Amino acid sequence: MIYEYALDPKLLLEWRSLAATRFIAQSCGLGTPRIVSSYPSKRVLRRMATDVLNDPTLGTIERTRIAELLEYLLETVVQRKSVKFFDKGLTWHANAVAEDDAAPFYAIMSSSDKTGHLRTLLPDDIGDPKKKLWCVPHGEVVNRDPAFMRQKLSSLLRCSSHIIFIDPYLRLGRSGSYSKTIRLFINEISMLPNIKFSPKIEFHSAQKTHPGALPLSQFKEECEVELPSLLPKGLTVEVKRWKARVGSDVLHNRYLLTDIGGICLGNGFSEGKSGSTDDLAVLSREQYELRWEQYVDSQAFEEACTPFTVIGTA
Repeated sequence: MIYEYALDPKLLLEWRSLAATRFIAQSCGLGTPRIVSSYPSKRVLRRMATDVLNDPTLGTIERTRIAELLEYLLETVVQRKSVKFFDKGLTWHANAVAEDDAAPFYAIMSSSDKTGHLRTLLPDDIGDPKKKLWCVPHGEVVNRDPAFMRQKLSSLLRCSSHIIFIDPYLRLGRSGSYSKTIRLFINEISMLPNIKFSPKIEFHSAQKTHPGALPLSQFKEECEVELPSLLPKGLTVEVKRWKARVGSDVLHNRYLLTDIGGICLGNGFSEGKSGSTDDLAVLSREQYELRWEQYVDSQAFEEACTPFTVIGTA
């Protein structure tokens, strides 16, 4: 639901008008399903874009407009670790196709394509409602089947460097409705072939007081004794458990927050009964920034226990 798009710096010339700049800023970046890749690296991408900005056909206002758009797009990027050597003797697109063969992007946005690459979006394709590679949904109805949910969230899990599973009712033991989802999601993350840093993974739960709620002591024991067997050997995750402060927000909604965007899950990460469905929605920039501040930056809730780490043994 949130995907990695490689960006040809020369394509920026197509977006010199005010209307085009506004459209791309609304369509890509944090709070949208389309995140620009750092390919071949953020430094090289910025340098190549600087060459584009020196194009003599650009006016002063157009140059400023494109420079501001570039910085906006690079504010949130997939921190890709390129797996193929960038050959300066080839075009940017030829290099991107070679990279895609080794570790696929969702799509390549390019100013030209001489190869007939099936997942390349050319200037006229961008914004075209008939192009499925461009028209990715902000929300979907999904089966509450762990394998199906993994498929829908695969791109986000594989492209993120910081991944936070937030579910107030989260159970992290071997049995129960969460175990299969956790195992499949973690396996998807551990298969990452193309991000620059090993991902930081967190699980956030909440201390509840309703009848049948899991006591803190039992929750910690479940995490420390049973969770390791759900994680690949050597993988470290951090577990946090919150309780609401007086006047704080309610600990109820379920989220998948990452460094490149967030998803709201109506029913969370538990496996549902056969035929049950859930609503998944990409968080807008405003929603994402609020939830990130609550759970990561300012920690709007009170810790029910000291955060602890668990190391995988599977």
